[in-house]
Amino acid sequence: MAPQDEQDSGVPISDSAMLFKTNFEEKISEMKENLHFIKTASVEMKESKEVGKLFQLILAMGNYMNKGNQRVGEAAGFRVTFLTQLDVTKTSDNKLTFLHVLVDTIKTKFPELITLSEEINSVSKASKVSNVLLQQELQDLRKAVQEISSTLEKMKGHQPPAGITDRFNDVIGVSFTVSNHSVLHKVSVIQASRR
Repeated sequence: MAPQDEQDSGVPISDSAMLFKTNFEEKISEMKENLHFIKTASVEMKESKEVGKLFQLILAMGNYMNKGNQRVGEAAGFRVTFLTQLDVTKTSDNKLTFLHVLVDTIKTKFPELITLSEEINSVSKASKVSNVLLQQELQDLRKAVQEISSTLEKMKGHQPPAGITDRFNDVIGVSFTVSNHSVLHKVSVIQASRR
């Protein structure tokens, strides 16, 4: 039997190593797919002429609504976070939101922007990917690799009691040490592609 050092979670390291080995490729594949969604959406947004037109329209409308306000009246741009406030920014009479006015303007004066979602269709998939969760999964993978490596290092000199066969190293050790560089490489590649 392998040493039953417990992790913080109370799960023996040998069990967590087996679980890690079983789920690693699937987890890496899922993370790569999520990163692919983000990269594809980024390219679509960057290359879209209609997105540029939409941002110009939002800026022009914002400047019109803020006319007379010396601080923000003739802005050369806006923060991307402002886009999340379009539905709460009200007109001066408090009857409509900026989003209502924007939609009406697009319908009446810029109908070519109505099909924008077709040009940037990966954005909806990318918007479902949590950057915080992705970062946490990367940290968890790196931590698991380090824990398994440490356990395998400790077990090099470990002799099981007489009559007990310890297959931990056979099952995890050989494949893990052979692929350890590959495992760390895959985690590093995913981490690098987030940038």
